[in-house]
Amino acid sequence: MSVFELAGLRKLRRIGLTRLNNLTDEAIYALGDLHQTLERVHLSYCDRITLTAISYLLQKLQRLTHLSLTGVPAFLRPELQRFCRLPPAVRPVSTYVCLY
Repeated sequence: MSVFELAGLRKLRRIGLTRLNNLTDEAIYALGDLHQTLERVHLSYCDRITLTAISYLLQKLQRLTHLSLTGVPAFLRPELQRFCRLPPAVRPVSTYVCLY
């Protein structure tokens, strides 16, 4: 229901819905139906969404420039891996910051 409410925000350009185990295809359809303004969508680790729902979203969102689907089981298929880019390299984290 929360995604349906967010879909009502007409000027929404970016949305991050990562790690939502209960996110369903119906929510994805609502985003596609109500949001032609979306440019960036993050759906990583939402394990219940399907290829059909994402295909629908891609057809509806003409302005989409970024779609994250890391860890979504439906997209861990070899034929789809050619569209993926490698994750960024992990940089070492400093334990302190020095300002001069």
